[in-house]
Amino acid sequence: MLSATGLLAQEHDTVWVWNAECHNPSIIAIRVRLDSTTLYRSSIPTCRWERGREKGKSTLRFTPRRALMWYGYRSDEGDSTKRDVGDTTAAGTPLKIDLWQAGGEVDAIELGLPQAHTTGSI
Repeated sequence: MLSATGLLAQEHDTVWVWNAECHNPSIIAIRVRLDSTTLYRSSIPTCRWERGREKGKSTLRFTPRRALMWYGYRSDEGDSTKRDVGDTTAAGTPLKIDLWQAGGEVDAIELGLPQAHTTGSI
């Protein structure tokens, strides 16, 4: 059982955060490529700060010229009992992918990247 004091202390833990206000940030470079084309390029400012300062998020939008196959999100990694047949997104379908800080620890930062969505349904 957690007390209110325990929750407050956790909110103020010093962890790695993605925040544009970081003083003297460590920079993580992100580049997303499809085939030989760079679709997205950005720099993420990170620093060790209070957990409550996690503010990082970004959005990538693109329209692939060819059909895309998506694998790996329907089953747990290493689960050999399920065969992931994947899904196909047709060529020319506009996509929106959100990237955000999913968590921070003393020695690591975790980024979230969900399944892509077509921009027409958002």
